Amino acid sequence: MTPIRRTGVVAIVAIVVATALLTVVSTGVAVARDPGNDLERVMKSGDELVKSGSAEFRGRSTHDKSGTGSNVAFDGKFDFGQRAGEYSTSASAFGVPGNEKVRGLFLGGSVLLGLNALRNQPGFESVPEGKEWLLVDPDTVGTSEIAQRDPSSSLDALRGASGKVTRAGSEKVRGVNTTHYRVTLDLANAISNSPEAERDRVETSVIALGTRNVPADVWIDRQGRVRRLRLRLKGGTVANPGSVQFEFFHLGTPVTVTQPDPNSIVDLSQIVGAATGGSG
Repeated sequence: MTPIRRTGVVAIVAIVVATALLTVVSTGVAVARDPGNDLERVMKSGDELVKSGSAEFRGRSTHDKSGTGSNVAFDGKFDFGQRAGEYSTSASAFGVPGNEKVRGLFLGGSVLLGLNALRNQPGFESVPEGKEWLLVDPDTVGTSEIAQRDPSSSLDALRGASGKVTRAGSEKVRGVNTTHYRVTLDLANAISNSPEAERDRVETSVIALGTRNVPADVWIDRQGRVRRLRLRLKGGTVANPGSVQFEFFHLGTPVTVTQPDPNSIVDLSQIVGAATGGSG
């Protein structure tokens, strides 16, 4: 082989190798990953979603009761900046027979539950006439399943991603390409990693998720936004071990939540006090 021909072959081989490397890098195949980048991606995925402004969501909570389990689905929309939104779920989620829907409102950390489907049910007999909404204070709801339906709690918890992150594959969530990660969320870290001005709010928010360490599955899109999130809840403040899951879609959808007439609201503490004869 002449020197000129040999030089040409070497050049072609170099081009082929360079092209192959470029293809490997662009497709993500056989490229060494930095686990720290995966961890940071999970930690920031909730904040990246919040940048969308708002979203619709589909949630599901699963409770492991006596090994039989139970499922509660809820649908809603949420304005992340205002921390305002609404959702609806079946009255059966509150132990009420039938398929009538109960409406919930999120307003700056407080939760309002529509009383139409709950009125005259055990525990609600003392609701005064003319009252349409039940106000549930964050300090009261912090350890209950109602608080877990607020997407803020789960998104806040993502800031506590810690330890080993495992990639579980690529999946589509409502038609959107995502990467599925498995990780543990440290709720104490979630609080400390939040902006200082938000830490008190975040602490109240994540209390509903139970013990310090929460196993999680997180599906993140190409823009770094969480699209599906499933948390395993057990022990600590969680009365019924199980899971809570959210899917987020229609990002940027307009959200308008109207503050109900104050005269139509009754505080949960009044209902509990009446039911217990004022003993708390």
